[in-house]
Amino acid sequence: MAAGVSGKTKEVPQMWGRTKKVLLKLCRLNGEGECPASQADKRCGAALLGLLAAITVCYELTDGAALQEVRQEDKPSVEIIWEAPISQPRLLEAVKLQLEPDPYREDVPLERELQAALRATCEENGVPVALALGLIEEESQFQPDVVSHRGAYGLCQLNPKYFPRELTPAENIAAGVGYLGELLERHGDTASALRAYNLGYDDGDRKFADAVLAAAEKWEKD
Repeated sequence: MAAGVSGKTKEVPQMWGRTKKVLLKLCRLNGEGECPASQADKRCGAALLGLLAAITVCYELTDGAALQEVRQEDKPSVEIIWEAPISQPRLLEAVKLQLEPDPYREDVPLERELQAALRATCEENGVPVALALGLIEEESQFQPDVVSHRGAYGLCQLNPKYFPRELTPAENIAAGVGYLGELLERHGDTASALRAYNLGYDDGDRKFADAVLAAAEKWEKD
């Protein structure tokens, strides 16, 4: 039940009696209004009694509603505790998104979920996001359902001989970027790794690598 003020109680009329006695004593007035003090005291006493009379009339007209007693025990005991809801990962993620800039890029022709998957797998495999975007653009033009004449499929044009066809677009990205990360570590050279990704080994031809790097530079600038 919400806390509020209590109803009309018997203590309210008693309060007026006590207040009147206090005012009379303070103003040094007797019961007939006679005052042995100065004219200033008389005026003060008259003013205070007038104020008391006005309050009494207000109480009677409003049936005490304007002067309902607020009891301390009627107030709720409110204790505010800030505690990170560590058991609520979705809530923490929502708060994080509010505090951090949205990494979603409207210029990248991938859905928000796929962009998130791309960023996550790039971070995991040490592959620059711009390089991964350049690879996807050159391989599939960001078309998740495209299949090449050799059977390579998906955003990263995976070879079905080594990767199952049932992969979702997000899984296709994870597999392709993961493979590129392995090649970068193995070859130690970006152009060589890109050629090996496209052909299966590095034959020295840099046409594909140059195209991917040019696209990556564009995404880096954007």
